[in-house]
Amino acid sequence: MKAPESRHFLILGATGSSGLLTVQLALGRRHSVTIYARSPHKLPEEITSNPLVTVVKGAPRCMRLVVYHYSMLQLGELTQEDAFESCFLPKEGVAPIYGVISALGPKVGQPSGNPLAAGYEVLLRLVHKYSIQRIVLLSTVSLSSPEDRFSIIREILVAGIKIIGYTAWTDVVAIGKLMQSSAATGLDVTLARVATLNDADGGSLKVGFIGDGKVGWMLARRDLAIFFVDEAEDPKWAGQLPFISS
Repeated sequence: MKAPESRHFLILGATGSSGLLTVQLALGRRHSVTIYARSPHKLPEEITSNPLVTVVKGAPRCMRLVVYHYSMLQLGELTQEDAFESCFLPKEGVAPIYGVISALGPKVGQPSGNPLAAGYEVLLRLVHKYSIQRIVLLSTVSLSSPEDRFSIIREILVAGIKIIGYTAWTDVVAIGKLMQSSAATGLDVTLARVATLNDADGGSLKVGFIGDGKVGWMLARRDLAIFFVDEAEDPKWAGQLPFISS
C-alpha cells in the first residue's frame, strides 16, 4: 500500500485527549503539524521538540477568540484574528497548510452566543484567504443527516443535551449551518458526528449514518484520530455528516 503524501495540517484542540492523539498520528505519518493553543505548556515535550511541529501560542482570555476551558473560541474586546493568522503565514522550509483538523467542541455550561461558531467564522475567512480547501471538524448527533434513520437513542441524547447544555446545543447547530453553507461554495468540509468518546484501544472504526445498523454509540478517541487524519488526507466524506463509532 502506497504511503500517503506528506502534508501540513493545522490542528485545533491539540491539548485535549483527542487532539493530542490526532497530532501523534499525523506525525507518525510524517505530516507537518501546526498547533494553535492557548496553553502550549500542556503539550508533551516529545511533541513540542519534534521538528515537524510548529506551535503558535493563542492569546489570553482578554482578547477576542478567548479560549473557554482549553478549547472554546469566544468573543472579547480585540480581534485575535491577526494572532490566529500567523498559523497560516508561510514558513521557511515548511509547506503551506493543506488542511485544518479541529477536535474542538462546545461545553456544557458555556456562555450563550455560539462562541465556537463565531471562532469558526474567523477560521473560514482565513481558510478562504489562504486558499485552503479541506476542513475536518468534530461534531455531534445534535446535527442530523438526510441519510439518518430514526433512533430513539439519538432522540434521548439530543433531548438531554438541550436540557443540560442548551447553549452547547445551539453552538453545534450554528456550526453545522455555517460549515454546510461553506461546503456549498466548494470547500471540502467534513463534520464528523460522534456520540460518546472513551479511552478504549480502538482499532475498529466504523463510519456510516445514525440508525443504519452498522455504527454504534461509543467511539474510542484513537479511532476518532484515525478518522480525522484519514479524512484530511483523502476526503471521502466531504459535504456529508458521517456518524462514526468503534
